[in-house]
Amino acid sequence: MLSQALSNAKNEFERREILFKYAAAQKLRNEVIKNIDANFGGRTLDATAAFRGGASGGLRNSVQVDVRNDEPAVVVNATGNTPYWRIHEYGGVVKPVKKKWLTIPAADRYRAKRAREFRNLIFVKKNEKKAYLIDTINKRVAFFLRKKVVIPARPYIKPAVKKIQSEINSYDFFGGR
Repeated sequence: MLSQALSNAKNEFERREILFKYAAAQKLRNEVIKNIDANFGGRTLDATAAFRGGASGGLRNSVQVDVRNDEPAVVVNATGNTPYWRIHEYGGVVKPVKKKWLTIPAADRYRAKRAREFRNLIFVKKNEKKAYLIDTINKRVAFFLRKKVVIPARPYIKPAVKKIQSEINSYDFFGGR
């Protein structure tokens, strides 16, 4: 992609602009990944991983940068195949869609299966917003049940853009930096 873009460049100015865009895109990608690592310890949960034992790193692995040479822009695509990128960047509220409650495992041993796959759980309702599934064998909370969960904003794209914005704006295509 880069070599093709460079071969299509009409002059030195266009060649520098293309190289700069690719360098800026890579720098931006690195900053986004650095922010993900800082916010999430390098790993982020996805829906499947939450039930199967932990974080997948899906958000970090989905960060891509696209350079459009027909536009004066560097586009960061951090959505990949992670539908939850937006809630991490901006925060929000998660509510159950098909069931009455969200199930949140209370301990690692309960992450291996979905709550409905355990046969030894009883439902205990604390109030209208909170309930629990108690393991009848060890008499401990197996799952927290909630009507909603508030996810705080943990931006990783916006701070990366802000950090390298002045560098991008100060670049001189005619004489370098």
